[in-house]
Amino acid sequence: MSEGAFSSSLTQVGATFRRAVAYANYAAEAIVPLLPSFRLGERTMEQAIVDGLTVRCDHTWPEDSSLAEAWEDLYGRVPTATPFHSPAWQRSILATSEAMHRMRLFTVYDGNQLIAVLPLECRLGRILRSSGAMLSDYLDPLIDPAYVLNCWPVILKGVRKLAPGRSVILENLRDDACASPSPAACAGDAGFALVDRTEHAVTRIALPGTWDQYLGSLDSHERKELKRKMKKAEQTGSARLEACCDPTTIVQEISNMFELIRDNGGSKARKAKWLFPRHFAASAPSLAASGRLVLYKLMIENHHAAGMVCLPTHDGQILWNTAFDPEMRQWSPGIVLFAMLIRHGIEQGHKTLDMLRGQYEYKYRLGALDHPLHTLTLRPAA
Repeated sequence: MSEGAFSSSLTQVGATFRRAVAYANYAAEAIVPLLPSFRLGERTMEQAIVDGLTVRCDHTWPEDSSLAEAWEDLYGRVPTATPFHSPAWQRSILATSEAMHRMRLFTVYDGNQLIAVLPLECRLGRILRSSGAMLSDYLDPLIDPAYVLNCWPVILKGVRKLAPGRSVILENLRDDACASPSPAACAGDAGFALVDRTEHAVTRIALPGTWDQYLGSLDSHERKELKRKMKKAEQTGSARLEACCDPTTIVQEISNMFELIRDNGGSKARKAKWLFPRHFAASAPSLAASGRLVLYKLMIENHHAAGMVCLPTHDGQILWNTAFDPEMRQWSPGIVLFAMLIRHGIEQGHKTLDMLRGQYEYKYRLGALDHPLHTLTLRPAA
């Protein structure tokens, strides 16, 4: 076998292995929460006092509602919070790790007040890892701004005490979560050696005050094409946006969009089959009721041409996932939907439109810029 053929064979083997792992992960995320969970007498909660604050580690979701209520209150105090940080979103994700006895939900209290939340799960090799990276682009701890100066040291020391000997991998952390006082600055005192990598990035569009200002910021060719496609869709196809946020119907509306994703095939189709439906069946009604989830439908000629799951934040909206009907391709429904959402955001006074991970060319043509995401690896110091 030639060197080139051998290299090609290795590449094919690697691709097959990655697909097998992906299928296994999607199936586990969807199926495991449906199986019976047996406690087997394991500990369900531990806690430690660290620098005058209480760090708690729950192995199962508490049966009383006090945690969810305190979490909601904390969410309202954090201007940078996103629906990824909400109890409804995270509880759905943690159901899988809880059923597999991997859940480790770290919380920090000052007396009876919840001041920080960090959901983690156990992995092979004595590792604690951020929970939900396949669904959530932001997984930094939810920390009360009044405690931002001293909470990272407490979190890391608490993890070291309650999970001794374990390494910790924190994924999808935004820049401001790693700012002063940074985890790197306090990792040593907590007994960890830290490595900070920026392997991924999200893309965001900073929205100006008017639609005309936004159009003026684009390349002349892109501006001309965008205006042409929108004019065709709106004037010839009577294009319009419909917002779906009724908690009683939101699950069905999102399920209809997932059907479009599955019809388009690819890796996203596997997630739309195995992973997305269970997560949104559990979380969507609560998220919609709290104003943290909206499904936008692009209607052209009274036909559902495209859909976008959006997660509203304090500054604007997160565009979580999209799909379009390939039979409506002649209307350019994907780019028209993005443009209409940008215009809608500007009209609503939003400051930003977050397009999350995925460095796709169309995002940059729409004016998006990269913002790095950090992965922190903390290993117990010798």
